[in-house]
Amino acid sequence: MDKKIFICAAIILFFAVIGALAYNYLETYTITRNLNPNREARRNNFLAMERWLRKTGLSFRSNESININKLSDVKDKVVILNSWINVWGNTDEIIPWVIKGGCLVLCLDDFNLKKSETFLSGFGVKIIETDYLNKNVITSPVSFSSYLSFEILELESGFNTKNINTIIDDDDIIRLVEIPLGNGMITVLGEPIFMYNNFIEEKENAYLTWRLTGEQITDNNKSILFIRPYDTNLSKGLFGTIMEKGNLIPLIVSMFILIFIGFWMVIPGFGLVFAYKQRNSRPIKDRFAAEIRFLKKHNALDYYLSEHKHTNESEEDENKTNKYNLHDLINKYRRVFNEKARI
Repeated sequence: MDKKIFICAAIILFFAVIGALAYNYLETYTITRNLNPNREARRNNFLAMERWLRKTGLSFRSNESININKLSDVKDKVVILNSWINVWGNTDEIIPWVIKGGCLVLCLDDFNLKKSETFLSGFGVKIIETDYLNKNVITSPVSFSSYLSFEILELESGFNTKNINTIIDDDDIIRLVEIPLGNGMITVLGEPIFMYNNFIEEKENAYLTWRLTGEQITDNNKSILFIRPYDTNLSKGLFGTIMEKGNLIPLIVSMFILIFIGFWMVIPGFGLVFAYKQRNSRPIKDRFAAEIRFLKKHNALDYYLSEHKHTNESEEDENKTNKYNLHDLINKYRRVFNEKARI
């Protein structure tokens, strides 16, 4: 049998043994890398919450705005308004929709609170603002914004404020208000910081988020609508998925190295990639002597001279202006050959 077969079999057996030993005796462990947030996570503070709710099997969708005049046509069980400024239209449609079983979550920001105050005053809820410059995050134990708080007022007639549920912080300040209406509920709070990517991993924050969203869904046909001030369907950036996992710095370094190598031979001062000695061409006499040796070795010198003589005679017949002393030329070739052949 061919020796190559034994050699290939031995190589395969060697690597198989090495692989078996590595698999049985080498310990493997998971390497954790901390990556910078991708482009969508930097723009969307609720990305973790949205993905979490979708993984639980809930029907979750988002939009940029909503028409309150057509709220009765909304089939979603829970509607979260992250910014009251995005709501346009008459608010008279809110109460009938909530009474039928809708759950409305109003997340008030620091813009245009007059509309919110007018709407909430009918339920005995008063908005209290603090200095925006001193705005910070409080955790007690749920994470809220310290910019807005609420106060429940007693109404002489109309809505019964005793049914309102509240969540207070460690300083007995109301941070969240739940107003039950019929089969539904209106929830009012400031910025929903407990829903943010950096806070939702806390147990208390995740529980409150679930209570306002997934816990309200009892029908498989119902879903959650989240109104946010910008579109969640972000288009791909210039480099597409390359930058989705924080690969911006490696990308820049790779491009710099590619440009550096590409212009290595072009930019003056960089020099050659590999140092080598430039070869000078051999003198014409040496090349001529080598040709003579070749012709002599193969007994073709006389044939070459006769063909050369015939060619030059033909050229003389065609062009009388070119005259050559063929005998002198042949003798010169022979003399040069005899001199160089001894080398």
